[in-house]
Amino acid sequence: MKYSSIFAAAIALAIGAMPASAADKLPKELICAPSEINMCTIADGCNEVSPAEANTPTFIKLDLDDKKIAFRRYDGSYGFQSIDGQKKLDKQLLLHGVVESTERSPDGYAWSLSVTHNGRMALSVSGVEKVYTVLGSCEAL
Repeated sequence: MKYSSIFAAAIALAIGAMPASAADKLPKELICAPSEINMCTIADGCNEVSPAEANTPTFIKLDLDDKKIAFRRYDGSYGFQSIDGQKKLDKQLLLHGVVESTERSPDGYAWSLSVTHNGRMALSVSGVEKVYTVLGSCEAL
């Protein structure tokens, strides 16, 4: 089963090229672009997968004020997620969420996302016996 909608989380997210003095004030919107995707299972370990195979978003838009993520998947379909939690640390922004069930992922999944002060993104999406990791870059809109 593909957990394509979990990459919403994706997403989506950059403190990007903000000057240090602006680090405490987050932008309202961020855009992220995934660049590396890995899938890990208990049986097979971890392997890099293509955006088409994982049906990951090509871009992820994050609205921090409204706590929403919007994205368009590789296959052209759209997805939306809510951000359940958000925490700003000195050098990174941490986000997380849980999706109980969707048509694409009936067993649900959890996701967490980190965006560093220099715009590097790390996303993990955990489902039943499977984890996706997505690395990429983000920029403030």
